[in-house]
Amino acid sequence: MQRVSAAYKKEQYEYLRNESYVYVYLGVISREAQTNAKVNGQFTNYSDSQSIFSTQNFEAYYATPEENMARVSGEQYFLPRTSDLFGLWQGMVTQEITESVTFTFGSYTNLEIKGLTIDFGDYYPTKFTVTNGSPTYTYTYDNNSPGQWVCEDVFKDTAYINITPITMVGGRQRLRIFNILFGVGLMFDNNSLISTSWKQECAHISDKLPSKQFTFTINNLNRKFAADDPHSFAYFLQEKQDVEFHYGRRLSDDEVYLIPGGNLKLKTWSSDDKQAKFTCVGFMDYMTSTYNKGQYYPNGISLWQLAKDVCDDAGLEDYIIDNYLKELYTHNPLPVEKHKNLLQLIANASQSVLYETRDGHLQIKSSFEPNIVNITSNSQTYYSKLANLVNEDIPNQDYSTNEKDYIYADGKQFFVPRTNYNGYIECGYVSNVISGADGTFTTNPTLTIEWEASWTFFNLKILFGDVKPVSFKIKSYSFGTLIDTVESDENIEFEELVTHDFYDVDKIVIEFTKTNPYQRIHVKRLRFGNLTDYTIDYKDMSQSPTAVTAEFVKNVIVNYYEYSYGTEIKQVGTTEAVIGENTVILNQPCHDYSLAYKDGGSGTLSILGSGAYYVTFSSTREAEVNINGIQFLITSKSTTNQIHQIGVDKTASNVLIDNIDRAVAESIWLGKHFDNDIDYTIKYRGEPAIDADDQIYTENKYVERNLVRVVSNQIDTSTGMMSCTIKGRRTHYVEPALVDVAIVDESEVY
Repeated sequence: MQRVSAAYKKEQYEYLRNESYVYVYLGVISREAQTNAKVNGQFTNYSDSQSIFSTQNFEAYYATPEENMARVSGEQYFLPRTSDLFGLWQGMVTQEITESVTFTFGSYTNLEIKGLTIDFGDYYPTKFTVTNGSPTYTYTYDNNSPGQWVCEDVFKDTAYINITPITMVGGRQRLRIFNILFGVGLMFDNNSLISTSWKQECAHISDKLPSKQFTFTINNLNRKFAADDPHSFAYFLQEKQDVEFHYGRRLSDDEVYLIPGGNLKLKTWSSDDKQAKFTCVGFMDYMTSTYNKGQYYPNGISLWQLAKDVCDDAGLEDYIIDNYLKELYTHNPLPVEKHKNLLQLIANASQSVLYETRDGHLQIKSSFEPNIVNITSNSQTYYSKLANLVNEDIPNQDYSTNEKDYIYADGKQFFVPRTNYNGYIECGYVSNVISGADGTFTTNPTLTIEWEASWTFFNLKILFGDVKPVSFKIKSYSFGTLIDTVESDENIEFEELVTHDFYDVDKIVIEFTKTNPYQRIHVKRLRFGNLTDYTIDYKDMSQSPTAVTAEFVKNVIVNYYEYSYGTEIKQVGTTEAVIGENTVILNQPCHDYSLAYKDGGSGTLSILGSGAYYVTFSSTREAEVNINGIQFLITSKSTTNQIHQIGVDKTASNVLIDNIDRAVAESIWLGKHFDNDIDYTIKYRGEPAIDADDQIYTENKYVERNLVRVVSNQIDTSTGMMSCTIKGRRTHYVEPALVDVAIVDESEVY
């Protein structure tokens, strides 16, 4: 689920919501020009001219000796004495006053570019020329709100584009460009959008690939997207163009809060005289290449490294792999398959989910509630039992200790025994260090809780003993990086609820910074909050939920595979070799290859590289080549997890699972999924922050808060109105109703 503000959460739960918005950005951009552009000219030493073809964050201007340039408002900075100290990005800045710049596009010399979109910033040209040789356009630009300048003129047979400023807004000033698009970046909003539909699907157990699709329909009464007009915008649309969209909600303070929808690729478009419709998909739809470099690893390889190898081979630059996969190993080779299918295989073997993030990155993330692997403290008494902090079955007790205002005569406290003959009572955490006269510590006592994988939970409850601290703070970490710090409230309760969203954390550190004078820290229990903080209740629903009982499963069977070296040499392939390098893909995993010309003639064959499924070699002549090798011996075994007495069997096979321990863990994970046998379809008024594979609470007539994992989420908008359809499966955790919600009748559902 996307992180949102408290004000946005409050607005989403209002009986009547404020207006909702959709913003779509479609770049009618020349891909060849944008990806190959270079800017030529004389630039200042603090200029970063080649970065203007992508998005950068501008912070502030350097004050430079130009007319009407330096301000006394405190918004500008003086230039550092040396260039290595330049820290503020300035984009492209010409060396001389009103100097021209020229853009070239590598080997492309006959491009057709529809328009230009340029961000000149605050110091823009009020009159300037743009030319590609013929024609030359002269523009005037007197913008009271400086920012993007856009033209829609067509530049045909273009090898270069030259921009020459004639006059600047402040007089004798340098030309600055923060960003340039070779084309027109278009934005559609509620005024031009007729409807939108966004659907995302994600399989929790990674048994199929995730998918995303966004369609939007706009008003085309002005025929800007007429397919038969060579001068319309439709003529310049290209498949795989980037499309970015956002959702907005007006809050009580009249601000519009934005939630990113996604960065997708344009797939198809169509238009008539009234409307134009566009369909966009995730980048994984275009991942069609194949991976054939699978290896057998006698010493094992982590699934994290395996996933990285596949991503790198696919040419991906932006991907996120959960560090939990560094703890999981396999020896077996990846089969010959599409890159995206292998990433799905790795995700399944690691009890993870594969999906695309909203900013267009591929991610493999653990998809289970992780176990606590470690609870430690930098200061604890010898009778503290940290494990008891998360064990609800043990009623923690207290010893009377030498602290101020701590010993009570109510008979509930115990004296610390001189020896441990009979064992210590079940305590939670008691710090060894005692605060000073001002309530502070020489070294702040801490509690550190670590999980086997990152996860998200909402809120944390700390149950203190007979005394409570004055202040504490909680630091949350992910893979060793500090994510967030939350400070305690002024008035701490004995059962203190820390209202905070802990997103994707694998460690938290609770640091106690102050208590009453001459006291220790006493903690009896830690209770981690819900897996979600979002509930769809009856007031949100447009109709009552539809529930369908899924197929009843008796046994979950997981097959696993043990590879070993074979001994029998035989022919495993043949190919017509050409002079130079050749690669042969095999159907079976093999090792110890040798090559020979089939005709026995002269020539040289040299193996350049090989794996379980391929051999790359060089040949000095064209001839048929026999490939000999030894097939790996593969032993198939299985483990069974019985979850019901009756039902069908579900069998899972994953070549990367190669030992009984991993197979058992997989069967338990799959068993939890199949044990939940109710699928829901819920139609409600919509929440754009929800992602597929999120968990949410839903209300029905029998359970007040029913935990459901989202399988697919579809959001439809029309003229500012939003509706949503969620399909999900009940998870293993269901809270019983605290009130009799069965008395709700259909008239209360709208």
